[in-house]
Amino acid sequence: MAVNKAQHFVSQFNIRQFLGDGDRLFCLNKETLTINSRNFGNLPADILNNSYYYTTDTDDFDGDIVKPLEVCIAPICQQLVVDPHAELNEEESGQLTDWFALALTRSVYFASTVPIAYDSLSDEDKSHLPNSGKALTLTCRRGAYEKLRRRLRSTQLSFCNMISPTDHGFLLTDQPPVVLPYGKVGEPGPVMLPLSHKLMATISPAGDAADFLSSMNHEMGMLTLLQVGWAKRLIYSASLDTLDYTVELLTNNPAKYDDELFARARKPFLGYSDATELKAIWSHPDAADHL
Repeated sequence: MAVNKAQHFVSQFNIRQFLGDGDRLFCLNKETLTINSRNFGNLPADILNNSYYYTTDTDDFDGDIVKPLEVCIAPICQQLVVDPHAELNEEESGQLTDWFALALTRSVYFASTVPIAYDSLSDEDKSHLPNSGKALTLTCRRGAYEKLRRRLRSTQLSFCNMISPTDHGFLLTDQPPVVLPYGKVGEPGPVMLPLSHKLMATISPAGDAADFLSSMNHEMGMLTLLQVGWAKRLIYSASLDTLDYTVELLTNNPAKYDDELFARARKPFLGYSDATELKAIWSHPDAADHL
């Protein structure tokens, strides 16, 4: 079967939910705080992809995992965008949980951070790994996906859909999942994933973490800061006004958010770019509170 060269690490059906009434998205460069072009935007097919991102001669992560899940999850996401309060059945909730696991392990950050994925593999699996390179990364990513998928499915999760209370809405970035370390290190914590410019899907362990996440629903400035903070470099919106607002937020901190968070938001991956801290979060489930 023919394999697509340009493989998206954010699905095109997801990208299209951010278009609004248009057909293109504008792009803000986080490093320079400049909009790449105020006159010409980007088509969904042209962004958030890499050549043969999921495929090697021996591993077709795209065909085995990504495409089958996309077929199931696309209508579920569309249903939630139309009706954020729609009730999902058990099977649909499980597929949405798998979508969160995939969003984490298919992203630029997790895909390129081999040590985190490597630690998810059994000793037997490690003994059969290729020596290096992309095949190693893909094998580790497959293992990380399966571990996260099982971990999330075995956790009692609360699902919450946040509806943007402002016209600015939510952003689409090159690192869509927003991970909120909360509680014990290594335990599943709240994760936010934008489904459209007006809807943010969230999962969290039932209990205090869910209450914490729900309390952020109207903190649009904070949510924007976290979304931008987790981005590697590129931030997209169909609205130039929204991107201008984002630049203002990152330049002047008008809401006077915590200095450390504000500083981290200007760095790639919320300041976890060398993976040292994040690796500790995911690797030691019995440690004390981390953040």
